[in-house]
Amino acid sequence: MRIQKIREALQKEQTEAIVLSNMKNVRYASGFTGDTGMAVITEKSAYLIVDGRFTEQAEKESKIEVVDYNKNFIKTIESLLKNENIKKCAFEGNTMTYSEADYMMKNISGIAWTPTKDLVETIRMVKDKSELKTIQKALKIALDTFESVKKEIVAGVQEIEIANEIEYRMKKMGASGASFETIVASGKRSSLPHGTASEKIIQNGDAVVIDMGAVYNGYCSDITRTVFVGEPTKEQQRVYDLVEKAQKKAIDAINVGVSCKDVNEVAVSEFRKNAMEQYFVHSLGHGVGLDVHERPFVAGRSSDVFEPGMVVTVEPGLYLPDQFGVRIEDMVLVMNEE
Repeated sequence: MRIQKIREALQKEQTEAIVLSNMKNVRYASGFTGDTGMAVITEKSAYLIVDGRFTEQAEKESKIEVVDYNKNFIKTIESLLKNENIKKCAFEGNTMTYSEADYMMKNISGIAWTPTKDLVETIRMVKDKSELKTIQKALKIALDTFESVKKEIVAGVQEIEIANEIEYRMKKMGASGASFETIVASGKRSSLPHGTASEKIIQNGDAVVIDMGAVYNGYCSDITRTVFVGEPTKEQQRVYDLVEKAQKKAIDAINVGVSCKDVNEVAVSEFRKNAMEQYFVHSLGHGVGLDVHERPFVAGRSSDVFEPGMVVTVEPGLYLPDQFGVRIEDMVLVMNEE
């Protein structure tokens, strides 16, 4: 099914084949979980090219034909394309470096090369049942980990201690690792949207923003929670309530056929009504899957539209410089209305 979707996309691009170099896309097309390899998808065939270090693994994992790179990936690609008399072939222009693409085009003659952008990433936006099941497990690990750590977020503990404990417990629950470097930002540092954990000691009265996610069987999760050490001030509670309200309204606005930019605007307008728009400094959300940040992008300039099977984050936040910040992030599955 995945290979067929790639072939249909190639037909729309009016090209006969594609060379995949992005390892997440290689995995999506083949099932291979190694960190080195390439894939060639044509109208008739699908090949996974690996070197000797990964041959055994590839033969066990791959759903497409495995080909040894024969000490030269480019020569192997050339052989596969010319065996099928391919005249026009795409490559991943937003993944392959200029030097890699230049070398390939110069060394494989007789092919009209065309760069593509997001061809496979666009297909990956809609998850199949097996992907959804895996993402759900990755999310459960993150949620359960946060619940187990939450009571330990107290005055006197360093941010880095909390971050380390989160990553340790996620692995203990079955994750292969964290989706990204865990964010634990407290006090004035909580106004930093990407305030990765430091040696700062959490103090009474701090807002603490925790952004975390687990990787399970290659798929990611991503959640953010803001907690207060001690009773929040009236201003902290006001900001938290506003962020929570904006998130709820945005989630309620998500539906099949709705544009991502319109949902982003729902949150922005809620902040604008409260004269807080200037403190919302990032987009509302993004897709989650093999990458923790992938299409669709729930942003003001996004051209993406919600489809059944998409998994996105909704993460409004307000960041008051040199004071504190609040972000709440949850993952949402887009479904047809029943």
